[in-house]
Amino acid sequence: MQTAALKDQYENFPFPPLQIGALAHVAPPPADARFACWYTRRQWPLNPLRILDAGCGTGFSTLKLSEANPDAQIVALDISQNALQIAGQRLAAAGWLQHGKHWQHPQHSGQIALLQADLQALPDLGHFDYLHCSGVIHHLPDPLRGLRHLRRSLSDQGVAYLMVYAGASRQMIAQIQQVLQLLWRDPTDWREGLMLCRSLLRDLPEGHPFQQHYQQACQTVGELLGPEVAYSDAFLVDTYLQRCEHRWSQPEWFTLLRQAGFAPARWLDESSWQPAQYLPGLPDYLQRLSPEARWALADQLRPAQHFALYVLPEALSVPDLPTLQPDQAVCVPHFIQLQHREESHWLDNGRGQQLRLDTACTFAWQHLKRQPAPISWQSLWQAVQQAYPEYPATEFWHFARLLLQHEFVGLLVSKALT
Repeated sequence: MQTAALKDQYENFPFPPLQIGALAHVAPPPADARFACWYTRRQWPLNPLRILDAGCGTGFSTLKLSEANPDAQIVALDISQNALQIAGQRLAAAGWLQHGKHWQHPQHSGQIALLQADLQALPDLGHFDYLHCSGVIHHLPDPLRGLRHLRRSLSDQGVAYLMVYAGASRQMIAQIQQVLQLLWRDPTDWREGLMLCRSLLRDLPEGHPFQQHYQQACQTVGELLGPEVAYSDAFLVDTYLQRCEHRWSQPEWFTLLRQAGFAPARWLDESSWQPAQYLPGLPDYLQRLSPEARWALADQLRPAQHFALYVLPEALSVPDLPTLQPDQAVCVPHFIQLQHREESHWLDNGRGQQLRLDTACTFAWQHLKRQPAPISWQSLWQAVQQAYPEYPATEFWHFARLLLQHEFVGLLVSKALT
């Protein structure tokens, strides 16, 4: 019954709306499958990957996956047929052409297939190198069943990215949902639900915490996806009128993952999971805690409303970063872009670290990004020397170490270039 109600919700209110388009400035790190392999396994695959976008909605995540992995074979599935129709329109608007059951792009070697399916009853689609499942599992009536289907779809050497809601930081949303559930006479009447939601958030006394939360949520979503999404019916339904929504603590989420056969590997936003940034005056207390206890503590302190985690099919300690060598082949993640602000150039790795570049390092990064294939650090240094003959070698190699240390780049660890 809950699955039918959930399907009804997303048939009526597919998310996100088509109008947001491609949003070229949005480059989410989880869309880059090769970086996911580097981040968790210290491997940078050269062969085309097979990717599952599980719960693709209207195809925005699918489009981002295709941009980051233009040679990949992508299967994008969702429970809502209406959402998939919009996904097709989104692909067409971005230049993709439909050929039978697949979509192809004139400038890409990869393909996309759109499929209507329920994660709780996933058909056999073979094995995938990378699974992308963002904002989906917590809406399933049986999340463990859905996770187990995903686990069976992941190859032995694969990586999965999962994003679910965090319980501790979504208490305000849960309160608003509970208020609306008490008022909503006919939960099958979406017009009534939306009327109640808008009335509640509009008419509460000025300064009420519910209003403040909603205004902040609209601002955040508006900055990322645009005001047409932030003030849409679909956003209100997706946030406050959900048919099914689970919220877990960090220990509960890890328990569920292990029951499904997944092994937690690395947080996307590792810096937010360091309790010391919230409790800098208590180092002795924090040092006595186990890693699991530190995560449980950070879970109660983090402002982020979600868990963004890479998982593997079996427990594996992430290998140490290789020591920098001049002949290493350097790989650039798709999502890291050069930014210009405050009269300077910056790199942002999308995970909490930023790097300010001088003129020569800006040139080096732009040169690296332009290359059709990985080049060595030594080749990059020679290009910098040619453009900036007086630039100190010590400064360049310090820059290279920072890029590697903070994972702005990956390496072809099994291959050296001269």
